[in-house]
Amino acid sequence: MYLTLSWVDRLGFHFFFSFHHFLLLPNFVFAFVLNLWCFSSRLVQVLGRLLLSLLIHRFPLLPLLGFSLRLQHIYSLCSLLLIVFIWLVHLAWSVFVRLIFCFLFVSILALVGGGDFVNSLHALCCGYGRRPCVGRARPGGL
Repeated sequence: MYLTLSWVDRLGFHFFFSFHHFLLLPNFVFAFVLNLWCFSSRLVQVLGRLLLSLLIHRFPLLPLLGFSLRLQHIYSLCSLLLIVFIWLVHLAWSVFVRLIFCFLFVSILALVGGGDFVNSLHALCCGYGRRPCVGRARPGGL
């Protein structure tokens, strides 16, 4: 008898992917609100002045070459840095959530399927009972 997954397992698998995409929405809203807040915040002014002083300290010839940073450019640069930071946090969170939920889902399948983690993982890769699995996907791992 081959290991097949019931409709409950399939529903859980689809819920996992739907829930993962649902978790991405707050990140986009958070990024949008944070960028709106940062355009008018004191934090951007402080970061901009710090960045400008670091640039002038690192490249002391920039003012002599006629290089001038306007306040709008500083705001744009700081906003861009914040967007990059938020996207990196978003990417790390997305990978972390995907790994955690995948591990939990396969662990639940292993508990339902008799405690064989490799057997459940193999069934997960075989298409959820659409075609028979060979090898370790049989009950007992034979």
